[in-house]
Amino acid sequence: MTSLRFARYFGDDRGTAAIEFAIVGPIFMGCMVGIVYMGLMLFSYESLQYAVEQSARCWALNISGSCTSSSTAQTYAAKVYYGPSASQSFTATSTTCGYQVTGTATMKINWILGKATVPMTATACFP
Repeated sequence: MTSLRFARYFGDDRGTAAIEFAIVGPIFMGCMVGIVYMGLMLFSYESLQYAVEQSARCWALNISGSCTSSSTAQTYAAKVYYGPSASQSFTATSTTCGYQVTGTATMKINWILGKATVPMTATACFP
């Protein structure tokens, strides 16, 4: 009698989609959140690279008259940077390669499993 009851449950496939989703769902969502954070990191790095390139070019050419010194070039780089980081710094120096601007930023990531910080650095020199 009890073997007949267990045989009835083995043939029943109701609820298998819910069990499969319970197994695959967290992994899928973790991958999706990771892809979004990776895209945000790439955007932040490319924005930092763009900011130092434009600042070095502005300081070297001084087209609009807004980049006349290293301090104004640093201010211009901070204005052009559109990354999500609130902790960025720029340094501008005149070197043998020309006008060099270096930028550093730290991106903070709040994962479910913990927090992480990703340091980024970009350098550009315009002759």
